[in-house]
Amino acid sequence: MKNKIQQYIILFLLVIGVITTITTGYAHPGSPLEEGQEIPILMYHHLTLQGENLNSVTVSVEKFKRDMEYLKEEGYTTLFFSDILEAQAEGRPLPSKPIIITFDDGYRSNYEYAYPILKEKGLKGTIFLIGWSMGRTTHKDGITPIIPHFNWDEAREMYNSGVIDLQHHTYDLHNSTMLIPSYGIGVMPYYNETMEDYTNRFLYDTILWKQKIEAEVGNHVFVFSYPYGLANPLTEQILKDSGFYFSVLTGTGIKMWPNTRFSLYRMNVTEEDTLETLLQQFTYYTN
Repeated sequence: MKNKIQQYIILFLLVIGVITTITTGYAHPGSPLEEGQEIPILMYHHLTLQGENLNSVTVSVEKFKRDMEYLKEEGYTTLFFSDILEAQAEGRPLPSKPIIITFDDGYRSNYEYAYPILKEKGLKGTIFLIGWSMGRTTHKDGITPIIPHFNWDEAREMYNSGVIDLQHHTYDLHNSTMLIPSYGIGVMPYYNETMEDYTNRFLYDTILWKQKIEAEVGNHVFVFSYPYGLANPLTEQILKDSGFYFSVLTGTGIKMWPNTRFSLYRMNVTEEDTLETLLQQFTYYTN
């Protein structure tokens, strides 16, 4: 283990280049899928019935329902990330209009609203879970209210339905320097943290949460969503060595990305965005 950590540190020092990608976009699956076939990835967070609480990470239930109806009407096929791997393994093309729907954080509104809508429409989505907040309505102090998150029983129900896949959004690395200035944002290093301590911390959190989800739900955890869309070469290498096949970022805008499964861009969907416009932009920039 110590030799492995030393290798990670050397890698980080050789390739210092934080991927602060504030963009969205697509998954480029690569061969043997159809050459040049890109897959748009949509990103949602919380859904609400209260129109006055809308923001960049909260959309109304009605808006989400309209979005899903649009995808059905336009002939899109929703995919799990595992569908891409299976198509590659079998050497077959994906549907002509594939799309991936994702949700970050594990809010209970995903269970209450998104899950039934997806199930009704015959669609599917992927939820990226934060570990410490599973089933909670308060922050780590046990006092400060947070948006409620669904629990393990609800997670298992969704996964076993075949409508929802559950993947990794860190156990306890979704932190902001707004709360504790010495913290790194997301998976970034703490202030004055040694590279060995940083490597150990990210590796421990990653393996802990991967194993916990797999034990509780019985699925295969192989997709990692970076908090705040911040990644670096060290974290990417650790993910690859830990059995991950994809990682995704967050943000706004559209930019082309090389043929890779890692640091994939997503399109953040807000209340003001129409999927027609977002997907037209996607088509424009990927053609």
